[in-house]
Amino acid sequence: MSAAMALALASLLVVPLARRAEAFPAEPGLTFAAHEEHGVLVIDRMDGGRPAVLAGVGDGPRPTYLLHEGGARTFVVRIERPGEAVVRRPGGPPGVARAELRTDGGMVRLVLRPGGGERLRCDPFVRRASRAHPSAVEDTGREGALVAGTYEAPLRDASGARVGWVWFRRRRQAPDLTFQASLPRTVDEGLAAAAATALGSAIDGDPAVPR
Repeated sequence: MSAAMALALASLLVVPLARRAEAFPAEPGLTFAAHEEHGVLVIDRMDGGRPAVLAGVGDGPRPTYLLHEGGARTFVVRIERPGEAVVRRPGGPPGVARAELRTDGGMVRLVLRPGGGERLRCDPFVRRASRAHPSAVEDTGREGALVAGTYEAPLRDASGARVGWVWFRRRRQAPDLTFQASLPRTVDEGLAAAAATALGSAIDGDPAVPR
């Protein structure tokens, strides 16, 4: 998708998003909510920000996306590899902040590295009660390990104190991915969008947006 097409799509989506954001349930501490729609990551809610879209502007080994907020390009997100994304301001230095999935004994964690802030790390993602599947997410490198369902994990700072939570739902039909979180102030909208994009890229083995 070209930058011009991405900007045009962003302008079409942002107005309806202002209404959609109000429809999200008032989960305790919810600060960020996003979902996939029409080949882009739609940001429905971000404390301190406005509804926005993350649209692709190029393919290749490291696809790049622009975050459009109110018609302005506010962040650049680039996939380094499936499960890892870096974010920066347009015209700024690369790799200012980073979101990545790490495996720990076959379990998956999300790690956030804010620019200039301390590292944040989720506990292993746990799948909500199901008799048919394990209670935690298995290594996404194994085909079919991340089955359709709802997953969640607390988010902790470097000392191990709980500072928020991350929740996502994967469906077999569109929208394939819905992402919600309670995030500390050190995580801005760009890094939150990078986290959702990194997760989506790990699910399918390539970037979640665009398809």
